Amino acid sequence: MGDRIAYWATAVGVERWARVGAVALIPVLLSSQELTDRAALFATLAGYVLVTALARRNRYVRTADVLVAAFVIVMAGAQVSAFLPFVLVAVAGPASRGGPRVGAAVGTSLALLLIATLSIDQNGGIQTTSTTVSLALLLPLVGLTTAAAKQVLDDRALRERLALQEVNRLLSSLHTVADELPGMLDATTVSAALMAEIRLLRGLRQAVAFVEEHGVQRPAATSAIPTYALTNLRVDVVRALMAIDPQRLSTPHQLPKDLLRACEGSTYWLVQAIGDARQPLGVLLAGFDDADDARAARSRLGYIAEDGALALDNVRLFDGTRGRAADAARRQVAADLHDGVAQSLAHLRMELELLAVRGDGQDRGELERLARVATTALGELRRTIRGLDTPLGGDLAALLTRHVEDLRTGHGPALTLEVTGPATLDPDRAEDGLRVAQEAISNALRHAGARTITVSLEHDDLVTELVVEDDGEGLPSDDRSRPGGIGLRSMQQRADRLGGDLTVRDRRGGGTVVALRFPSQHVPEPTSR
Repeated sequence: MGDRIAYWATAVGVERWARVGAVALIPVLLSSQELTDRAALFATLAGYVLVTALARRNRYVRTADVLVAAFVIVMAGAQVSAFLPFVLVAVAGPASRGGPRVGAAVGTSLALLLIATLSIDQNGGIQTTSTTVSLALLLPLVGLTTAAAKQVLDDRALRERLALQEVNRLLSSLHTVADELPGMLDATTVSAALMAEIRLLRGLRQAVAFVEEHGVQRPAATSAIPTYALTNLRVDVVRALMAIDPQRLSTPHQLPKDLLRACEGSTYWLVQAIGDARQPLGVLLAGFDDADDARAARSRLGYIAEDGALALDNVRLFDGTRGRAADAARRQVAADLHDGVAQSLAHLRMELELLAVRGDGQDRGELERLARVATTALGELRRTIRGLDTPLGGDLAALLTRHVEDLRTGHGPALTLEVTGPATLDPDRAEDGLRVAQEAISNALRHAGARTITVSLEHDDLVTELVVEDDGEGLPSDDRSRPGGIGLRSMQQRADRLGGDLTVRDRRGGGTVVALRFPSQHVPEPTSR
């Protein structure tokens, strides 16, 4: 109830509520006889406030409030103190918009009028009391105080602080929701929930829910539609769908031809955008055999789409928050490694080098070897730190370019990167692709003895293919029949997560080829009835 009251107070406006409240106080502040004497004045003022209660709060209405306040001061006479709350609101309104000068000017003008009205006695003489002066001084004081308070509220630093507090509250709520309903913050789960609601529509024969991802609409959940009949919808197809009136029934042949194969099993179809039809978060299509059932389902399908828009908005907000949190965590790990393990390794390397200089014979050779091992480990650790400290985006080509540039040296293998342009992916999928490339390049640098390493990336809306090729020693014969070490298992796990295929094979002429091929968009198995 408190939230609802606050909502309506904000919607109507504080100034409007203040005017109504000030008039409502007048009968409380007047005695029965005084209220009878000033009934006409009170009724006039109440009528004015009610008539202008919903008017736009502009300078004309505020000027009218000041003029009405002056009229009230003159007409109320000795009972002006009971009407003072309205007079104060009339001063505060212009002060909140015009600043201290306007507040002081309006307050002083009404104060002088108040003094003049209360100081003239019945015999025409002037008699000023301390009460009159106190009431008069209150008016410019309220004007200055209101203007100052408004300036404080408008202060940028305070606004930013309030915004941060609101963000903290929203993130805390989001964290609670994520703990209680983690599945509901996933687009696939949201789509399945929407489809469960759609299946309850009377007479429904077929249905499909598309969800927007990276400029295309992918089929996320279906009912009684074969998987092979569905494809991702391009922008032009979505525009054609959005041009269909949601209040009109469509036949399969009136839908875009890309959907004809999937929708030919039902006679009538309803098309409903999820969110704004100009840039929909998704599209719902529901098929019926009976026209009356389809018409009866229109409003319910609209409500389902509204719920879906809110849920998908939450999914995107949560994904963005999770990505920023992951970047922050990775940077923290990088800082900890740099300040801890990297410093210890650097110190160990220097100690070994000093001991090697002082030693002789076999000890010197062993110490120099250990110093080289420490140097290599330190180099790899620093490359790992740079990778962790770099925020991940969704452009796999940019991420690979940055990584290859970091690895290039004047004395190491020649590193070549071949890309045809940006490769925009979901950030999680881009990270998995990058980690596979990093592991393959690292293996070539450490174990293969390669002179050249070539990384190539090809990407389109359907498939992304990443190949790391070196001219080193190739795979040992016993490695072809076993799962491999931790690095190979990690690459295979990431390939499985991407829904792709990982191939590790010998290169013709010597060397190794690591090829990863995966869908550019994550397309889960559509749910079916």
